[in-house]
Amino acid sequence: MLTTADDLIVFNKGTKFLKAALPDLTHRLYAKMLDFDITARALRTRSTESEAHVEDLFTLDGPHVQRRKIFWKWYLTRLFSDPSQKEYWEYLDKVG
Repeated sequence: MLTTADDLIVFNKGTKFLKAALPDLTHRLYAKMLDFDITARALRTRSTESEAHVEDLFTLDGPHVQRRKIFWKWYLTRLFSDPSQKEYWEYLDKVG
C-alpha cells in the first residue's frame, strides 16, 4: 500500500518501465502457463478433468489466448496508472 508522497513518486517513476514491458511479459506469462497441460486445460475448459489433448484446446496465438492477453495487458496498464487519481481507485474497487 502506498503510504507517503515519496512512495507515489517512486511508483510513478517505475510505471513507465513496466508499461513498456507489458506486451513481452504478457506473452511470456501465457507461454509459460501453456507449457503445463493441466493449466492449458483449465484455461480452455475451466476444468482440469477434460480428456481432450491440450494441443487441441489452446495455442499461444489462438483467439482465446489473444483475448486473455489483451485483457491482462489492459488490467496491468490500469493497475500501473496514477494512483493519485480518483479513477484509479474506482477501477480497483470494481475489479478487486
